[in-house]
Amino acid sequence: MVSIGLKDNAKLIHDTLQIGELSYLTDGEIEKTSAMLLSPMPLARAWDYWVARAGFSGI
Repeated sequence: MVSIGLKDNAKLIHDTLQIGELSYLTDGEIEKTSAMLLSPMPLARAWDYWVARAGFSGI
């Protein structure tokens, strides 16, 4: 999972830099985003996505 994320993030940053400078989130934006993304539902959806992307079809 980490290597897939690193590749995707590197491409996103590279492509974004072609448009202009990066703009980082403020501490408040990070706090609100973390609270939303680290709740049970988004974590379960992310896990399902990565399982499917890895090609795991279940036991």
